[in-house]
Amino acid sequence: MLELSVVYDNNQKRADLTPSWGFSSVIKTPDKSILFDTGADSTILLDNLEKMGVDPREIQVIIISHNHSDHAGGLRGLLRINPNAHVYIPNSMIKKALSNQSNNIIPVTDHHEIFPKISVLNHKNTLALVLDGENGVFMAVSRIPSRAIEMMEKTRRLMKRNIHFILGGFCLHSPSEIAQIVNPLERLGVRKIVIGHCCGEMDKKILMERFSGDCIKAGVGSVIKV
Repeated sequence: MLELSVVYDNNQKRADLTPSWGFSSVIKTPDKSILFDTGADSTILLDNLEKMGVDPREIQVIIISHNHSDHAGGLRGLLRINPNAHVYIPNSMIKKALSNQSNNIIPVTDHHEIFPKISVLNHKNTLALVLDGENGVFMAVSRIPSRAIEMMEKTRRLMKRNIHFILGGFCLHSPSEIAQIVNPLERLGVRKIVIGHCCGEMDKKILMERFSGDCIKAGVGSVIKV
């Protein structure tokens, strides 16, 4: 069982939660709790976590996909609450700047296993989370379409399995960008995608029309179980 909870997004799915520009998702397996990105504001992040029943002190791993404020801005505030979490960052980020917040900052240069069947992948200074599941590979990515597809292709070569399920903060801003991503997604075997932050409503609509698999529009408050 894999459970994804979107705890930070500019799209709102629950009225009691605060939407804001940025992205963060809690990814839970039966025995692991991983936070992918931290949004822009730790106050909003921590409030949304509490309202969604997630104790930030129980998060074991934090992954920062890339060093943009809407994905990494909440990290410092979160580490004040949970300094024991292991934090995986692209090696291009400055570890020294975070060293006074945590002793567990781990720069990633390529492919790094963090737990059995759970790893992080660095491609062009962007991290993706990779889980090798029973039905195929799950990935959490957050980048421009071409970069995301390159990461998926690299992951399939490494894992020698199709990418089954994608959680994506795809930066889609035009029909041409959507066209660039739909065919590769299907070629890579992707059957389910969850889209949210950095993808406009019209672009989501077009993507849902063109993608033959299951496409879920997510926002803060979304919970997806697989």
